[in-house]
Amino acid sequence: KKLRAPAWCDRILWYARNFGHVEQLSYKSTMQLEISDHKPVSSLFKVQCKTVIVDRKREVHQAVVAELDRNENKSRPKVDLDKTTLTFDEILYRDEMRQSVWVTNTGETNADWSFKAKSTDESALSKQWLTISPTSGLLLPGEKVEISIKAFIENETAHDLNRGLETLEDILVLSLTRGRDYFINIIGSYARSCFGCTLEELVRITKPIREIPMEASLGEQRRLNLAPLDGQLSVPKELWRLVDAIYQKGLNQRNQFHTPGNADEVISIRESLDTGMPFEPCTVYSMTEALGQFLGSLADPIIPSSLLPSPSMEEKTIQPWGRRFLEQLPPVNYNVFVYMISFFREVLHSQTNNPDTRRLAEKNLVANCCTWMVKANQEDDEDRKESLRRVVKYFMTCSVI
Repeated sequence: KKLRAPAWCDRILWYARNFGHVEQLSYKSTMQLEISDHKPVSSLFKVQCKTVIVDRKREVHQAVVAELDRNENKSRPKVDLDKTTLTFDEILYRDEMRQSVWVTNTGETNADWSFKAKSTDESALSKQWLTISPTSGLLLPGEKVEISIKAFIENETAHDLNRGLETLEDILVLSLTRGRDYFINIIGSYARSCFGCTLEELVRITKPIREIPMEASLGEQRRLNLAPLDGQLSVPKELWRLVDAIYQKGLNQRNQFHTPGNADEVISIRESLDTGMPFEPCTVYSMTEALGQFLGSLADPIIPSSLLPSPSMEEKTIQPWGRRFLEQLPPVNYNVFVYMISFFREVLHSQTNNPDTRRLAEKNLVANCCTWMVKANQEDDEDRKESLRRVVKYFMTCSVI
């Protein structure tokens, strides 16, 4: 008989991290096999194995998800708006109205906020008659900020309102980085004004414009309910009132068409024109500024762009050009043009006989007339502007009309 250690195939090796979980029930060899001197061995173990408890697993999973949601909500910015709807009642032309919205950071993390553009134009956070300030910012937890919303109606918006192409409604979108969007509804109403109308509309309005109702028309647009053509005026009554008031205050005030007026007085003058009420006491400078605003606000200029002089116009061609120009003006534009040129002539005649003062007054009147009667065009070159100044000066100083 060989005396040697048993081979590895004659023993069973086992190992457990926790020996208390393994119990060896038996360990034996198989002596009946005599083909080889290596006798196979066998062992029986009782082992504790881990298994999945489905119900318990589901409970743990739900608890973990809930905890993750709570942590995510804590890290997500959250704000509170004290108002979500702003109403601007009776917005006056060129008279700003302001309202505020307070935004408070009610979350547990910093809130990086900004107003979001709603169209392809990245700079258009709102309609053009609205201004937002500030448009973005960062709030620490517990901090708050006041956002100012300004409503201001200028010429372009007034034109669209009178034509039924615009409504004073908008929705502002305040967006949080890594957070949700908040919406602010803007609702406004327009105090109908003669500023921003066309000459054709104004000569057919015989009553104060605030008294003119609006009527529904094709395409659900709303337009001015105008008087019939046979009852129209020669020139707008608002223009006559302004010119007459300037006459009453005197035409020989120094720099009266070049000195700015009082802002509050100009607002009062516009309101009187729209409501038909008498003018409040004011300076002639406020009255002339209101006149310039009225003419400059016309939806269609007194001198149509198609009738502007060419840049190459020479002095000798001004007179025949002037006659053709007057013949081609639409009737209402012709009446207003002649009326205003006649008025400016009276202003020049009332100036002092001092040559220097008279030349300065003439220069200022020509510049104002070019600004008020022609639609501003950034593309007009200096030669074209100079031709226009020569033509206007010609009408003011010659008796062609």
